[in-house]
Amino acid sequence: MSAQGHIKLAGVVQRITRCGYHLGAVISVLAAEHAKAAVAEAYLILSPAFAAKTFGALADVVPEPSFTAVTRRRREALAEKLSVTQQSAAA
Repeated sequence: MSAQGHIKLAGVVQRITRCGYHLGAVISVLAAEHAKAAVAEAYLILSPAFAAKTFGALADVVPEPSFTAVTRRRREALAEKLSVTQQSAAA
């Protein structure tokens, strides 16, 4: 998830193993240097290039985001997606 294609607001990771599958996501609400440092270290281990200037948070684009507002909007978006999926399946 990005803000107008300039900064990354969420990170998604997926792993498939012989015994299972994992999909995880992190949404950055407030800027945190320790989070940026952790991501930079992970990129060093995994080898892709890390552009620190693209690491962002919702607070970079939305004034004073709250956890409650982010959670509510995430639920609304998920409910909308599920509704569309269910309508498509019923058709």
